Amino acid sequence: MAVQTHQQPNSSSLPPTVTRSSAELPPIDAQIDRLANIDQDFRESYAQLFTLLRSNLDALWGLLEIMVSGRTVSREYNPREKLDSEALVDMAYALSLEAQMDSVSRAKLIPGQSSNYAVISCPIMDLDARCVAGTITLFVSVQGKDDAGEKLGYLENALTRFSQQMSTQSVATGTASQTPATAEPPAELTAIIKATQCEDLRGLCFSLVNGYCQKFGCTKTSIGIVENNRTRVYAISGMDTLIENSPAVIDIQQSQDECLDYGSPIVVQKSDRIDLPPSDGFLIHQKWHQNTAAAAVASVPIKVDGEIIAVFSLERSVENPFEAAELAQVEKSIQTFGPAITMMVKSSLSLRQIAKEKVKRLLLRPFENRVTSLCVIAGLAFIILGWLPYRPTIPCTIEPANVNHVVAPFDGILASAPLFAGDEIKKGQVLLKLDTRELEMEQQSVAAQIRAKEVARNAAMAERKKSEASVLDAEVEALRVEQSIVRKKIQLASLRSRMDGTIIRGDMREQLGQVVSKGTELLQVAPTDGMKIQIKIPESQANLVKTGHEGYFAASSNPSDRHRFKITKITPSTQLINGSNVVMAEAEISGQADWMRSGMSGYAKVRTGWQPVWWILGHRVFEGLKLRFWL
Repeated sequence: MAVQTHQQPNSSSLPPTVTRSSAELPPIDAQIDRLANIDQDFRESYAQLFTLLRSNLDALWGLLEIMVSGRTVSREYNPREKLDSEALVDMAYALSLEAQMDSVSRAKLIPGQSSNYAVISCPIMDLDARCVAGTITLFVSVQGKDDAGEKLGYLENALTRFSQQMSTQSVATGTASQTPATAEPPAELTAIIKATQCEDLRGLCFSLVNGYCQKFGCTKTSIGIVENNRTRVYAISGMDTLIENSPAVIDIQQSQDECLDYGSPIVVQKSDRIDLPPSDGFLIHQKWHQNTAAAAVASVPIKVDGEIIAVFSLERSVENPFEAAELAQVEKSIQTFGPAITMMVKSSLSLRQIAKEKVKRLLLRPFENRVTSLCVIAGLAFIILGWLPYRPTIPCTIEPANVNHVVAPFDGILASAPLFAGDEIKKGQVLLKLDTRELEMEQQSVAAQIRAKEVARNAAMAERKKSEASVLDAEVEALRVEQSIVRKKIQLASLRSRMDGTIIRGDMREQLGQVVSKGTELLQVAPTDGMKIQIKIPESQANLVKTGHEGYFAASSNPSDRHRFKITKITPSTQLINGSNVVMAEAEISGQADWMRSGMSGYAKVRTGWQPVWWILGHRVFEGLKLRFWL
């Protein structure tokens, strides 16, 4: 117990109070015993004790801190009308932390104008776990240093008795303390403290491998840090420097990669004992085992939040194989260094160092091997100096080379439509029929008129009326012309195909009985032989594709069957299709296949000539930059 005098901050802002001397403090033992015997939560018991002590000591302000599952839960009693000084609150929190860390009761005096005040703080002891479980800190009025010490002793005696009663109660009921032990710091915290004593990550790794090598009687231990889903060996016990391409380091690194992929500890050793860990599979570890004269080898992943951040490997003589309990102990103890390794990885490198290391590894790693270096140099030379044929891939559609449009020859009623899109037809086959009943009646009427006129003409000639006979003869000729027109219309009423082909568009079945106007398109017929492709050239590639260029295309419905083509025509203007400007080009197909149908889509590769390799790889980026920045 320590009592100190604190000069700042001054308590002039505190209200004057009537100070109760320590001799006037009410007895508290009976109340403590009653609280300790109540069956309730650990925190609630100390909360009630906190309220009792505040009341008995006339505290202006109070703070209760309880450790629960490694975390501090605080409860503050702070009537702002009595205490309005953030500096005093900060001082009280600091004193509480000091009492908890040192496990010693503390008191600090604050001299005032009307009365003296003190902050007293006492640790809460968990006797079952033999650790500090929290603190109670109170801001009280005192009559001097002795009075402050006596009130601190009152608080300390109350907490000691309460802790003893709580311990006795837990023994009687057979229950353990609800607060975790905090006398010993967590293993992760110890590891982080140890890491801060090392200069860098490599120093921490050397410290770990050397320490574990001695602790577990190994001939060699090593650790690899995970970088870009691969491990990189950082330290091997007994080796000051590492040669990454040496056979021993390569065996370790590859074995650690196998452990990284497997995600669990791996052990390979030679032993006939059935109680030892199995050594089945794991070919890379088997190779490492053989290359070390049948030594026992093992790898353990180090995980943080379920993610492997490092792999720890061990090697021991063949006479001293790994026990299952030993591997479990290694795994448990090495896991505590996971947060420390993560902290060192993140803190040891600045952004510039990280970028520099990444660039260095990306650029220099291929050159570590002579063959790889030659291949990389040859590849770069080919990209800079080489030329390749440039074949852009362009969307296209299959279209018929010639399309026959079937139109209505005159105004008429649609009488028959037996065929429609998709039907294959022969030359001369009837496609549609128009109603000819009115035409046939008109034909009969004209024929009757012709016969009547001919009779009248013959009678006029018999009577030698030449002028009248001439007029009637002219009328007969006019009627014959009209008759031929009607007869022609009756013939045209049956619309026939002029070629062998397929109906590619049109279905008039729903318009049967309706009048169709002269010139209305009814069907479209394409020949069975003779297809072309329409190539939709993007505006950015229009200057590369020329008439006469050749290539090959494949339809989306049959990508394995490719056919050659030759561009025969390019339109001089662009069209807006699906929101993009394109230039339309026509191409003849070489070797038409039966599966080709009008409207099929696909892609065409056009041979536009030879271009530099660097241009083929980056011309779109270069051209975009030129347009954006006017280069």
